[in-house]
Amino acid sequence: MGAKLMDRYRGAFESLARGLGPAEQARVTVEMFVNFMGAALAGRPEVFDRGMRPIAELIVDILDIDRDNHLDESDFRRFLSAYSIPELEAILVMRHLEVEFRGLLPREKFVEYSRDFYCGDDPSSPGNWLFGNFNQIPYGADSAEAS
Repeated sequence: MGAKLMDRYRGAFESLARGLGPAEQARVTVEMFVNFMGAALAGRPEVFDRGMRPIAELIVDILDIDRDNHLDESDFRRFLSAYSIPELEAILVMRHLEVEFRGLLPREKFVEYSRDFYCGDDPSSPGNWLFGNFNQIPYGADSAEAS
C-alpha cells in the first residue's frame, strides 16, 4: 500500500510538471508544488474528490492496523510523525478532531477533515487541525526568528 500512496503523490507531482516546459520540469520546487496544490484544491471539493480523496482513504487503509475503519490515537500519531509533528502535539490534535468519537477517528471523518483542510474556507473547521496547529511558531524556529 505504501507504493500505491507514493504513486498517487507522484501523479499529483507529475500533473504539475506537465504544465511546465521541459527545462522547468527539472526545477520543480517544493514551493511550486505547494502553490500548485493550493490553486488546484482551494474551494474546489470536486477536485479533492477526484484526486485527493483516494489518497486520504489509502492513508486510512495503511494506518488502520486493526481494520476497524477508525484511526485510534496510536494510528494517528504514526500519521502525524510522517510530517514531523511531535507526539504531544499529535495527541492534542487527535483529541481536537475526535471529541465526539471517544478516542477513534472514523474513516469518513478523516476524509471529511482532509477535504476541509485542502478546500475549506472556514477558519474554525476541525479539518484545519489535521496536520497540526498552524497557529504555533514553526518547529525548530527560535523566538528571535519568529518575531
